Amino acid sequence: MKKAFKIIVGLFGGLFLLVVIALVVDISNDEPKEVVKESTQPVEKNEMNSENKQTWEEKVNEVAAKNATETEKFDEISLFANDYEATEDEIKDFEQFIIQEYKAGKYIMDISNHEYMLGNIFKSQVVEGYYPEGEPMKNFAFDFFQNSKYNYRKVENMTSGSTLANERQMDKALEEMGK
Repeated sequence: MKKAFKIIVGLFGGLFLLVVIALVVDISNDEPKEVVKESTQPVEKNEMNSENKQTWEEKVNEVAAKNATETEKFDEISLFANDYEATEDEIKDFEQFIIQEYKAGKYIMDISNHEYMLGNIFKSQVVEGYYPEGEPMKNFAFDFFQNSKYNYRKVENMTSGSTLANERQMDKALEEMGK
């Protein structure tokens, strides 16, 4: 009886070991997850991306023209925006633009216009990354970015609960800024 028990325990132990090895091999074959860092500190910015000297407008147009999904296009613009060094004048222009587009109700009206949507995503992400936590403009840009991102990728729509909740937050941020 003891011998049979030892054999069964040995078999289960061996089976367990094989399962663990299979999981380790499977995990090691997974693609690494992409991490997008968020900057919370204002940084000195300049107009051109230093790596390839491409303007943000050129990058948006290039990505918009690609034969790729909205998610793939979003990912590429988001990475570009994360590394982009905007001037203070660009920050102000981007702020004015996203506020104007939101107030006019146009910012998620035409999600099939890739250049427009990717431009909005880019501008709002750059503005959001420029300001420290707690600033109303950071909060506005973040919610604008979220709505633009999720509506563009067709995860949400103009009348979804998340979109409307973000718009209430944007209205609150605009009120705090007196705009």
